[in-house]
Amino acid sequence: MKKERKIGQADELLALFVMALTAVGLLLLYSTSTYNGEVKFQDAGYYLKKQLFASVLGMAAFFVMARIDYHRVAAFATPLYLCSIVLSTAVLFVGRSYNGSKRWLALGPLSFQPAEFAKFATALALAKYMNSYSFTMKNWKNILMMVFLILFPMILIILQRETGSALVYTAFFLVLYREGMP
Repeated sequence: MKKERKIGQADELLALFVMALTAVGLLLLYSTSTYNGEVKFQDAGYYLKKQLFASVLGMAAFFVMARIDYHRVAAFATPLYLCSIVLSTAVLFVGRSYNGSKRWLALGPLSFQPAEFAKFATALALAKYMNSYSFTMKNWKNILMMVFLILFPMILIILQRETGSALVYTAFFLVLYREGMP
């Protein structure tokens, strides 16, 4: 008998998988960055501590979001998408440059990559659009709108030289194709 999950109840297997991946990632980061942290900052665990802080924040966000009904989040799809476009554009002008790529925006002591936020916002906008207005992949207007929703942030991310995130947008196109794009 299949156990039904209540709205707001986290998927325990998914949470366990995310925590395991995070732990392995932290272990690998520590093993590869110990020497560099010691030389640059006189602290072998410098990078681990920094990433551990970000991981704890991410896990907290994960558990908060898992408890929210996705219909409530979908109501913010358009503003979040537009915000991601603004942030992705802003990083081109005022972003921090590392290794030849402008990917980071700084807000006081914290910095973040708008490309990461754009992936979430674009996926949410696509889901909302596909779920509304009697959406069908046989209508060319719908297809062009979907392509635009994907291409616009993708171009901004490519301009940042953030190829890893740009590949995620390629996956969005593959999903569209699989779902019936002619």
